[in-house]
Amino acid sequence: MRYVFLVLGVAFILFGINSELGLIQNLSKNIKQEVVSSATSQATSHEVKLDDQFPFILEIPVIRFRGLVCQGANPEVLKYTLGVWRGSFGQSSVWIAGHRSLPFFWRLPELKIGDTIIIKLSRGEGERFVFSVFEIKVICPDDSKMIQEIDKISDLVLFTCHPPGIATKRVVVMARKERK
Repeated sequence: MRYVFLVLGVAFILFGINSELGLIQNLSKNIKQEVVSSATSQATSHEVKLDDQFPFILEIPVIRFRGLVCQGANPEVLKYTLGVWRGSFGQSSVWIAGHRSLPFFWRLPELKIGDTIIIKLSRGEGERFVFSVFEIKVICPDDSKMIQEIDKISDLVLFTCHPPGIATKRVVVMARKERK
């Protein structure tokens, strides 16, 4: 399974952005089967229902990050990729979790206010959404009041463990969708 994502990353570079979406649609069938069956067996109340949004691509140009995002944020999903913990596009804040390790969210704390985050959906015409970072915090993972506050003011939230390798706190990057 680890090699699938390595091959997927190399393919992105070789085929360029136009063929990325088609490649994801083809390769994601096998990835979906494995990850979704695991996610379904370990589902939590915070996970979104699987639909044609998954998987999608998350890009953070300033730290040269591009990653695949799948449904669910359980340990099996996060072992291989990023996962949506809660939310749904257009309905609420979308929270994306990732390990604080290479190649995932190691450099997430380097983001600054005003940095751009891009989401490219693999469905249809490959919709593209651009977000702008407006705040970065370090919070306790069980601070439900803070999570509710963040939910009210953010369109997209990226989060990871802090410090690296220890699950005592979370780095939370909040972003708003840029209006056209």
